[in-house]
Amino acid sequence: MYRIWIPPGIHRLFTDWGKMHVPPMSNRSYMSKQRTFLNLRGRNPIAPEPGQVTVDGYRVEALLGQGPLTAAYKAVLESHQQSVVLKVLLPHLADSEVFVQRFLQAANAARLVTHDRVLPCYDVGQSHGWVYLASELMEGGTLAELSAHGQLDRSRAIYLSWQVAMGLEAIHAAGLVHGNLRPSNVLVDHEDGVRLSDLGLPALPDTEGPVSPGTLHLPPEQILGEVDPEPSGDIYALGVILAGCLIGRTPWSGSDRQRLTTVHNEGRTVVGEVPPALLDADVSAVLIRATAKRAEERYAHVWQLREDLERLQYQFAPIHARTLDHDSGSTTAVHETASARAIRGVPHVAAPAKRRSPLWFVVGGCVLAGVVALWLLAGGDRQAGHATAPAPLPTPVPTPAVAVVPPLPKPSWADSVGTDVHGRWADLRVSTRIQRLRLIPAGNFWMGSGFDEVGRIADEDRHLVTLSRAFWLGDSEVTQGLYSAVTGTAAGYFTGDDRPVESISWVAVQQFLANLGTTIKAPVRFPSEAEWEYACRAGGERSGSLLASRAWTAESGVDGTRPVRSLLPNAWGLYDMQGNVLEWVEDTYGRYHREAITDPLSTGGVYRGVRGGAWNQDGVNARPAARGKALPITAYFYLGFRLVISDG
Repeated sequence: MYRIWIPPGIHRLFTDWGKMHVPPMSNRSYMSKQRTFLNLRGRNPIAPEPGQVTVDGYRVEALLGQGPLTAAYKAVLESHQQSVVLKVLLPHLADSEVFVQRFLQAANAARLVTHDRVLPCYDVGQSHGWVYLASELMEGGTLAELSAHGQLDRSRAIYLSWQVAMGLEAIHAAGLVHGNLRPSNVLVDHEDGVRLSDLGLPALPDTEGPVSPGTLHLPPEQILGEVDPEPSGDIYALGVILAGCLIGRTPWSGSDRQRLTTVHNEGRTVVGEVPPALLDADVSAVLIRATAKRAEERYAHVWQLREDLERLQYQFAPIHARTLDHDSGSTTAVHETASARAIRGVPHVAAPAKRRSPLWFVVGGCVLAGVVALWLLAGGDRQAGHATAPAPLPTPVPTPAVAVVPPLPKPSWADSVGTDVHGRWADLRVSTRIQRLRLIPAGNFWMGSGFDEVGRIADEDRHLVTLSRAFWLGDSEVTQGLYSAVTGTAAGYFTGDDRPVESISWVAVQQFLANLGTTIKAPVRFPSEAEWEYACRAGGERSGSLLASRAWTAESGVDGTRPVRSLLPNAWGLYDMQGNVLEWVEDTYGRYHREAITDPLSTGGVYRGVRGGAWNQDGVNARPAARGKALPITAYFYLGFRLVISDG
């Protein structure tokens, strides 16, 4: 018996697997040996009862399900009292060194991938004759179980497929191929979060009877020639998954191997299995490209498919998909349709640059040569003493009248207003204390983080947000001086009138907001989480690097808060958005909406959202997309707030 336990979160640190490491085996060799072994032993995929499975260190509690290769059990790691999924190789296959070798090889490969869309593998080994792996226990079901209830609507099918593409992107980035992508290996939680499992375990060969669901998702080159798995095969399988979600079943379900071979030889496509009523031009283009018969006609990289799926969620036209001309074998760009036109107000995404014909360069060169020749001739005449007519003076162009734009009205609560290089501002005065606020315009932006952002965590799914109303946002965190002027009490561990308020709970701040609102006769509140990130980004799509000149973080080397406005502001004139103290927001903490949304505000949760950076936290936690949470009754000496006034 041997095994290695890799605790969750640190299993990426282990790269030496000792005697568990096995040399790679090609899929063709593996499939050939599988068929030989199955012909000798036959199939007997009967999962043992939980009480029959004995693995040192685990208490096996219940059977979760089984496939042609493995049985999955809910188990408890006794040393940590942690529930896990224990997946064991079926007994009739554990006698074959071929299956054992491939199982261990696949499990070790899975441990190379650490991504929130791929189920992590913690432990691999053999004990009492059982070959097993332990992975995270994920509540929910599989995509196969979800699709069994019928068709999924377009937006949900695309959202789930997009997450699968993210997982495949991480797998391919590690130099691996999934090779067994099908709905039963796509785990879905209760909030439609996706994890990929069974990395590297191909489906068993089908020699007779209806083909297995795994075989239906194999690309034609593997069905017809049993070639080694390639990334293009994973892309094909994802296209089949998307089509299956739309029609409520896997294309060609119930086919035997001979009929499936005929289907591929005749050139029938996956998109042809989807009723036209369920397809629009954009989804059709993506399916055609992903499930092309020839591997070279599919998406070259899974990130291209992931980007197109992301665009489909927001009614953008796909930019990587192409319609196939089967007669010539060429590809042409997909023409824009009504559903593909960008909705009004969404961020513009530039189209790919067009390649210029060489003729343009020839014509351009001739024109340039002619201009140079004329210039030289003109210069020669002057040198020979020929008189040249003076150039006529340019005719004055009348200056157009400038429209007079009336100034924006002064807010009722403002002591003074103005405009500077950062935009419009208004000063709020309470006694001798002044809080400047900035007018944040209505607009839209991509909220959350991309797959490649350093420090990204699972709750930052990127999505399109529209803010329909402008709002006034404090250009700094509320200071202790302003707080004392409103409430008559102090709030701060690091005292100072110009230092931010901290050590105050979300609940306690409500009294301050109510008192201030009564005083100025205007609604005062926290910013929503979307408003905060929108203002922090200040018109930028990417997070960019955190500048030491704009944020007090742990890298600054300070031992407490600093007076507000001590560093430079962002492009909209806002100070300390990514440092000094964390900031409460209005929302309760929850998972993001998966589609484009207007004026989001999460309610009903237990925790309250927290945003920004703090003097005692690393800069990676101060990214615009970084999220935090805290109970509304808690108070920390690195957590404060800034205010919003909603009226114009």
